[in-house]
Amino acid sequence: MNIEIYKCPNCGANIDLSKEICDYCGVHYKIRTYQQLNGIDSGFISKIATLYNNRDNVVDSNLCVGLCYLKLKQYSLALLKFEKAIENNPLNGESYYYKALAILQGKKPFLLNRVNIENAENCIKSAIAIQDSAKYFFLWAIIRYDYYYRKAYNVSPDYKALFDNAIGLHLQGEDVKEIYEIIGCEWEKTFSC
Repeated sequence: MNIEIYKCPNCGANIDLSKEICDYCGVHYKIRTYQQLNGIDSGFISKIATLYNNRDNVVDSNLCVGLCYLKLKQYSLALLKFEKAIENNPLNGESYYYKALAILQGKKPFLLNRVNIENAENCIKSAIAIQDSAKYFFLWAIIRYDYYYRKAYNVSPDYKALFDNAIGLHLQGEDVKEIYEIIGCEWEKTFSC
């Protein structure tokens, strides 16, 4: 029988992958949101991705690795991990949301082709079907504004209705910053919280 010993990516102490924090140094090594990666250098993010890569027996390991790849701007790898996360846990709306962001590949929606836009929107709709979240509606509003409205396509719901839904669900400034950071742009004049 093979026994695997996992090491903390920060201090090297033995860790239990069912936990989220190293007992020795106190570092969070299980990432559940993109915001948890703020302020962490890319080398450490790579170590976290390596620690959880191909550990399907660990709950949300694919989401964790996908978030690391998304932060590292490795969109195709992130997309694969989010797809695997959805396969392992189809009731986690966050996996669909982050998959939509990975589909956008760090670009404004305006620059993408229609197939990618529709795939991203389908992911957002799936996330919303699981749980209403302001950030899901806000991302959808950005896509509807930048891809459809700016190209003069008439779609329903339009970006204004989706933005109103996001505001009604108490859109947080951190979520706006997260989306803008991942997409790599801001529309402060159009969307403000």
